[in-house]
Amino acid sequence: MAVEAGGSAAAPPASDSAAAEAWRAEAEAARDKAEGGKFVWEKNWYPAAVVRELDPRVPVALTLLGRPVVIWFHAPSQQWLAFHDLCPHRLAPLSEGRIHESGDLQCSYHGWTFAPDTSCSFIPQAPKDGPPVNTSPRACARRYPTTVRHGIVFVWMDHSPGAAAEAAASPVPVVPELEDPTFQGDVVQTDLQYGYELLVENLVDPAHVPFAHHKIMSNRKYGKPLNLTVSGIRAQGFQGSNDQGGPFAFLPPTLARQEIIVQPKPGQPPSDPPKKLVLAFYCIPTAPGKSRLIFTFPSNFFPPVVALIPRFYTHLQQLVILDSDHYFLHVLERRLEEEKLLLAAASASSNGSTHSKAQSSSDSSSRISSSSGSVITTNKAYYTPTKSDAFVTAFRFWMDSYAGGRVPWPAYVNPALPPPLPKEQVMDRQVSHISICKTCQSAQRLFSRIRLALWAAVIVCLVLLALLPTLSALQRLPLSLNLAVPLALGALLFAAAAHFVSRFIERTFFYSEYVHALVE
Repeated sequence: MAVEAGGSAAAPPASDSAAAEAWRAEAEAARDKAEGGKFVWEKNWYPAAVVRELDPRVPVALTLLGRPVVIWFHAPSQQWLAFHDLCPHRLAPLSEGRIHESGDLQCSYHGWTFAPDTSCSFIPQAPKDGPPVNTSPRACARRYPTTVRHGIVFVWMDHSPGAAAEAAASPVPVVPELEDPTFQGDVVQTDLQYGYELLVENLVDPAHVPFAHHKIMSNRKYGKPLNLTVSGIRAQGFQGSNDQGGPFAFLPPTLARQEIIVQPKPGQPPSDPPKKLVLAFYCIPTAPGKSRLIFTFPSNFFPPVVALIPRFYTHLQQLVILDSDHYFLHVLERRLEEEKLLLAAASASSNGSTHSKAQSSSDSSSRISSSSGSVITTNKAYYTPTKSDAFVTAFRFWMDSYAGGRVPWPAYVNPALPPPLPKEQVMDRQVSHISICKTCQSAQRLFSRIRLALWAAVIVCLVLLALLPTLSALQRLPLSLNLAVPLALGALLFAAAAHFVSRFIERTFFYSEYVHALVE
């Protein structure tokens, strides 16, 4: 197996033939000899949240790499900051705190207050004429370096001494098109009920689109062989190409991007510059069996009228795409774990062991060891015989070769997958998106008010209809009986409209099932 300078492995063969198996064996043998070192998860920038969806008045709790983080805004310096979500006093979550009048972050348990440099600026319980206990290093919070690009807060997941300088010297994984004024693109965030590894797999796999997203963004009849090629795999990721699309790149740990160049129709001259669409996905490991996705699709050819489409509508249309494979990926992740355990047990049995000592690190961990010492990687659990699987195989090889085989959760995090959830909970949009999107929260409130107004109109019509005989008898309302039919029709129409809006709210902001078997 060729290993390029800088620790790059040659691309995997496209089938599970003898050559492919030989390649895998050689790749595993070369794993520990690869130059360029291993991928260090903590020493990287992670997109955490879209600034537009944050409230600068309220600290926000997040989980990144299994670690509790609080994002908060320091108004005097106009900075978004990230602290470890823990007060050094009695370990209360700082995310349940408030922004102090000074602009510092105050813990709501005992009022300890922290400046942007992590120093404790105020301890209410400390006598003013007593020792300056707030200056003790033990009174300090822990800060993760942050920066803002594309309207996204990025967090460097290392708070050790020297982390700020190292973060400043490290490039942020940007999408250059978002900083090009000729491109338009919104940035959307959502939380998912399956882990980081499966999220990356899914998004680097174009072959699933015609089937998993049938009649949403493609069609089953378009399923066909794809000629995916990988140019090399190294600790810094890999690049590839798709003869049906354009250049592809995985820039670990979070960014996967696919370029699509729109070719001119026959007889038309090529565009200058070429029409280009970028599918950019930030895949964020949060906790075992959970992940966050921040995505954007900038392009330079959509007409300006696209900008007039309400943002909430585009968000929710994109959620329809995610919903169509959300549940079966949640189930698949658990099936993958079970399959690797079975393979580990079979391997142990074939080597004469009476029982398997397979150890699972869950979250679809790429590697499980049997008592025989063999390693069950995800690539061994999968059967990926075509070139259409090349990007998935390359990602799993990257995980096993350079990234330790799994996300390095802290010791205090249980690596086991959480119990499976029913479909209604997995696809609950309140949990996955609405709760973290102010844009869609505002839209939901608007439609709820419209529904309330329609039901109020129904009540007004019915009350007037009930009062018509009385008003007619008292001759207070001339021709009152002639209003009976319009009022009755009005009540029916308003009730029908209220019911329609209620259904719209339920299907748009809460839950909308996608049944593959029923979509012809």
